[in-house]
Amino acid sequence: MKTNAHQFSLSLSTAVRARVAFKWLRVFVEPMPIWTMRAGLLEARRVHSIVGGFFAVYNYFGYGLGESVYCGALELELLGRGHHVAREVAVAVTYNGIHVAWQRLDMVVDNRVIVENKATEKLSPYAPRQILTYLRATPFPVGLILHFGPEAAFKRYIDFPKRGFGAVKTVGTDLDTNLTN
Repeated sequence: MKTNAHQFSLSLSTAVRARVAFKWLRVFVEPMPIWTMRAGLLEARRVHSIVGGFFAVYNYFGYGLGESVYCGALELELLGRGHHVAREVAVAVTYNGIHVAWQRLDMVVDNRVIVENKATEKLSPYAPRQILTYLRATPFPVGLILHFGPEAAFKRYIDFPKRGFGAVKTVGTDLDTNLTN
């Protein structure tokens, strides 16, 4: 006897239906906090667009490629969405006002958001510390970790209010401008 999906779902117990509904809801609604962000959140529209681009790339490729592939595809996706994207940005890090080193960032979007891409099976527990340190050492107020793992995941971090930074010197990009505007 053939049954269609509607008939099958009617025969499921309430608990099973709730579990199936919750699982569906979790898969498709997890990104909602970004998409329903209050207008007062820092860089809300920009982050929403970046995360949307992340999911577009992840849905196209899935899991299993190298970080450089995802970075290249994400750059194209974000450029198509009207963003300015700089990859492999070297940012000067200072200590007590004296230059001590250069730090490489995966991506900077619109001179406002640091994007750190990860393509590992499991996100390292040190990844949040890494992005927070990048935010503290640079003038950028918002950072994202985009994890192209077995399950797509992202995390948003802020460092606000920022300390008083002036111009940031970068190498190998066209970001040699005042990024505090």
